[in-house]
Amino acid sequence: MPVALNHGGPASGFVIAYQGIKIAVVTDTSARLSPQTLGALQGVDILLADTFSEDLDQVKQLYKDIGEKSPPDLQTSWPHMTIDESMALREKIAARTLYTIHMSRFMAPHQQLVKKYETDHVKIGWDGLVIPLLSGATSKN
Repeated sequence: MPVALNHGGPASGFVIAYQGIKIAVVTDTSARLSPQTLGALQGVDILLADTFSEDLDQVKQLYKDIGEKSPPDLQTSWPHMTIDESMALREKIAARTLYTIHMSRFMAPHQQLVKKYETDHVKIGWDGLVIPLLSGATSKN
């Protein structure tokens, strides 16, 4: 089922039901999601969520690297989530497990992110990640 995202223009995520597991994919979005989207995401087992940066300072570095000034309203105009926003979304929708995706090169190295943020309910993604699906359960990787 497609769900509307907030990427400064039309964007869609998806909620997929598979073997008794509900999976949501929400990339290219800010944390400012509609009540309808939040309702569709409620209680998913696996949330694959946009986690572009650890904080907005990393986003400001991106603008600096491309030779542009960051917008003064960055907090409300940036169309991606920070890791804190992704984790807050997991809490808000009562998702069982968050896997961070769509992560930028500005974030700390993977092992540092794992040490700082990973819990039983938050998993730091990486290129090539495979999530085994078991009926009604998620991977403990």
